[in-house]
Amino acid sequence: MTDNKTIMDSFSNILSHPFFVAGLIVILLVYWRIASRSRWIPRVPLGWFILYLLIVLVEYFFEFYGIPEWSKKIELFGTIVLYCAIARLLFYVLVDVWISHRRRVTVPKITRDVALAVIFAVIAIMVLHTKGGVNLASLLTTSAVLTMVIGLALQDTLGNLFSGLALQTEKLFQIGEWISFREHMGQVVGMTWKSTLIKTPEHEIIYIPNNIISKEIVKNFSRPEPHHVAYLDVSVEYGAPPNKVRSVILDTLAEHPKVLREPLPQVRLLSFDDFAIRYQARFWNGDFENERLIKAEIMNLLWYALKRNGIEIPFPIRDVHLHHLDVIEAKKSREQAQIEIKKALKKIPILELLSEADIGLLSSRVLPKLYGIGEAVVHQGEAGHSMYIISKGSCDIWIKGNDAAIATLHEGDFFGEMSLLTGEPRSATVVAKEDALVFEIDKEACADILKANPAIWDALGQALAKRQADLAAKQGKKVEPSLSAASQFVSRIKSFFGIG
Repeated sequence: MTDNKTIMDSFSNILSHPFFVAGLIVILLVYWRIASRSRWIPRVPLGWFILYLLIVLVEYFFEFYGIPEWSKKIELFGTIVLYCAIARLLFYVLVDVWISHRRRVTVPKITRDVALAVIFAVIAIMVLHTKGGVNLASLLTTSAVLTMVIGLALQDTLGNLFSGLALQTEKLFQIGEWISFREHMGQVVGMTWKSTLIKTPEHEIIYIPNNIISKEIVKNFSRPEPHHVAYLDVSVEYGAPPNKVRSVILDTLAEHPKVLREPLPQVRLLSFDDFAIRYQARFWNGDFENERLIKAEIMNLLWYALKRNGIEIPFPIRDVHLHHLDVIEAKKSREQAQIEIKKALKKIPILELLSEADIGLLSSRVLPKLYGIGEAVVHQGEAGHSMYIISKGSCDIWIKGNDAAIATLHEGDFFGEMSLLTGEPRSATVVAKEDALVFEIDKEACADILKANPAIWDALGQALAKRQADLAAKQGKKVEPSLSAASQFVSRIKSFFGIG
């Protein structure tokens, strides 16, 4: 028993030795420094423990120089600090590790600070009463007077504190949610004793005093659900039929991946303005943070979609005497476009057997369409009855299941001839790699020309068989064009166009 007591005393002497305590302080400070700069090492709150070790050194100093009255006071203070250190560590495990990391719940700073302040105050009062023999009644009386003096001096600060606690109790908003307050809008990134911190879309931090935001109307964009209705105004010319405009806008909204399919988007005619008819698109999205970027992308897509469908976006003008000049200029543009279309048609192998008259007739029925970067000209699997010739720009060919485009089409290349001649669904998705001007030839444009030229049917069948083999080769398959395949294509062409 004596040996055990001697060992415990020796161990206690080692632990309380000033050099050991000083070394432990250095080790904790080094760990704290490394943890603050590392993503992998947890930053355990050790500040109170370091303070306690410093107090131990101070207590040893007073004992060494024989000042017992100060030594006892420091020991009492060290006891308070030690209990606070243990409480802070338990709070870290409960709140930071379990609630924040495991339960994925963000605890605001003001709630953490108030909870810790109450815990530390209770610890201090209990230690002073039990260890220091302090009378709680006199302590509370003195505290009340001191509280009144401090309260009068810090009315605004205390008002912000209690307003922040009220906001947390009512849970009007939480960290990470998007709100608007007066003319400000942003994401809540923090709540301190004094202010609520909002990060704007411009990445600016706005500090709003808690006692002000608690008295104002606050709009929460993240509740009751993260899905949010967005509005987009579009003005177009008076000559465009409203039903056509609605269809173009709805098709454009359906192309954007961030626009939700449920509930369905809506388009409403709002007003007849001086120079245009104004429409409003109403759609749902689940990414309020990037709503402005989504709107910008949709407006970019709309410009191309309206252009392709011959719908003008007007601007204020005064049309007095120059209308005839515009007509002449438009006629010249159409004539130049016809020349370019004829050149493009003559370069297509499956059309090289057509006469000059047939090429001229077909060119007058071709529709020029402009697609912006990233827009899909056709989608794999959808029904189709037209082919496209690339006049300017380039397009990528995508096949479902592939992580990259299987090929890139450039000026003069064409695609979609299978759908034009046989009605076959699109075999690939074609996306504009850059702004691309394409010429569309649909079934109606070439129906009577095919019926009047039976001599080209066999050539078309052979060309389709060869194109099918080439497309299969790009996908890693080996298909040889054959006479039987060409004959099958001829039969499908006749059936699709109703040729007896």
